[in-house]
Amino acid sequence: MSKSRPTLLLLLTLHLWLLLSIRYTAWPEMFSFPYLLNNGFVLYRDFIHPYPPLLTIVLASFYSFFGYHLILLQFFTWILILCADILICKLVFEETKRKGLALIAVAMYVVLQPILDGNMMWYDNALTLPLLLSVYYYQKQQVVKLAIDLLF
Repeated sequence: MSKSRPTLLLLLTLHLWLLLSIRYTAWPEMFSFPYLLNNGFVLYRDFIHPYPPLLTIVLASFYSFFGYHLILLQFFTWILILCADILICKLVFEETKRKGLALIAVAMYVVLQPILDGNMMWYDNALTLPLLLSVYYYQKQQVVKLAIDLLF
């Protein structure tokens, strides 16, 4: 995979350039819900929160540490998106053992993500990385299970 690292780095740079080229959308929920949580309100009791709570809790912790600034939310979003790029490459490579196919998968995500998801943090975007991580750990568990079955 080391020979494909420059190509992956180029794809990550392209993805970041595409995100920089389109306007960042800051949804009010990405600030208001964590703000309410940080100021003593309780999810689902004191205010209506129609989404899974993990992103709100993570953002509340993030904001309590760094403060409420739009640029920080933007960087947080970009880090999640770029981590998803890297994980897609790793997942496809682990499954197929083909570097080219892994890079094609990342290239497709780089092109489609700004079109379909846009340049914003939303609950759907935030779920991408945990879902990819769950697939990754499921793959690893399958390998361990196969090795145990072969040994015993």
